[in-house]
Amino acid sequence: MTVAAVMATTTKKIKAAKVPALQVLLSYRRAHNSLGERQYIMDFIQPLKPHVITTDKGEVMAFIVYVGKSNIMFTSHTDTVYMSSDVKRQVVLLKENLYCKEDNQPLGADDAAGNWLMFNMIHARVPGIYAFFRGEERGGIGSSYCAKHVPDLFQGVDCAIALDRRGYNSIITHQGMGRGCSDEFGLSLARVINLGYELDKTGIYTDTAEFFNLVPNCTNVSVGYDREHSKMETLDKFHIERLRDSLLAADWSQLDFTPPVPDVSVKSSLFGRLSIQDDADDTDDVVALEVADFVFDYCDRLPKDLRDEALALAQKIYKRFE
Repeated sequence: MTVAAVMATTTKKIKAAKVPALQVLLSYRRAHNSLGERQYIMDFIQPLKPHVITTDKGEVMAFIVYVGKSNIMFTSHTDTVYMSSDVKRQVVLLKENLYCKEDNQPLGADDAAGNWLMFNMIHARVPGIYAFFRGEERGGIGSSYCAKHVPDLFQGVDCAIALDRRGYNSIITHQGMGRGCSDEFGLSLARVINLGYELDKTGIYTDTAEFFNLVPNCTNVSVGYDREHSKMETLDKFHIERLRDSLLAADWSQLDFTPPVPDVSVKSSLFGRLSIQDDADDTDDVVALEVADFVFDYCDRLPKDLRDEALALAQKIYKRFE
């Protein structure tokens, strides 16, 4: 079946299901391939009757929901970071307008926040291609598979917007060492969102980084979480609700799809200096994955400016050797 045919048939199947409460979404522990992630997918994504992208071995890589006809892809990921994955549910608190926890584990707003925004947009019938990718925290497993093996998914897509970034006002123009979207596009997105968002060159990695060669403009937008991947992670209820309202009211026809010009001016980072060399042929896979596991498990103990880059290195190792 062609992508166009899938889009047409899937759109008819979507029912106006009630949007799940954000605090309920956050209550699921969703480490990649954990029981919690599987239950979460069954409870909240499967009811949308998505088009499911799988490998030839049957492993699910992504869930795609088409609403109307659109050249805009919105993305988020189903997994999150936890130091243990044997528990499916958790207690989430709301204190002074911040969702948080008190069990020394990450909250999981990265990226339940993006999922919740997309659920709202689907429910409100905002035209778009909504992609829920798996394994982002393990090196973009789902998104990289789709980019390599399902390129037709991106045919006719002029921009990919990941709802998966800390803070309150970032529109990411660069990820890792490369430019993903033009300033013209980023500024037009800021105007469309209309919440004081600004261009930000300090992105490290999210799923849309996999599409730089397939989609003209790829970005990542702040959704209100902070200190992600750590026991101090929070999500600002006021901000994400304002962002939801803005995304639902936005005039997406006002986006400027001017493509980016390659930019090599971004300064070197730990991610660049410590990246795995493409020509390396003598690396022990087991040792490399053990290093990635160590960095992944203890990155929350690093200073904030190093935590992102250490996590990005772990993700790159996973992607290379898993």
